[in-house]
Amino acid sequence: MRADPPHPLIRLRLVLLAGALAAWAVAFVVLTYFRDSEAIPVTPLVAGSAIAFAWLNGAFWWLELCYPHVKVAPGKYASRAEQSTGAVPGHFKVFFLAYGVVAVLVTVTCLRLVANG
Repeated sequence: MRADPPHPLIRLRLVLLAGALAAWAVAFVVLTYFRDSEAIPVTPLVAGSAIAFAWLNGAFWWLELCYPHVKVAPGKYASRAEQSTGAVPGHFKVFFLAYGVVAVLVTVTCLRLVANG
């Protein structure tokens, strides 16, 4: 719990989720309708969409669950995780650490896929 008000940009966390879903939708459309197209670079589009989805989705859920932005008392803010337990539980920290490692692996894999053609 903290006494500082959350940063005004926390209100834009839903933009991160919308961006992640838009990236997923772009990959879906490209793979469904343009898979065999010569005019559209399918691999870079899908790889970029995968990278965007991984990082934007992770950022949204970290802000939603672990960033103190919910007003619990006058001048006091807590994260959703802190509301129920009083502190960010260890399993949240482990989850987001594992998510970050997987996001890095997705990024490296997609960049190598694009670089190697």
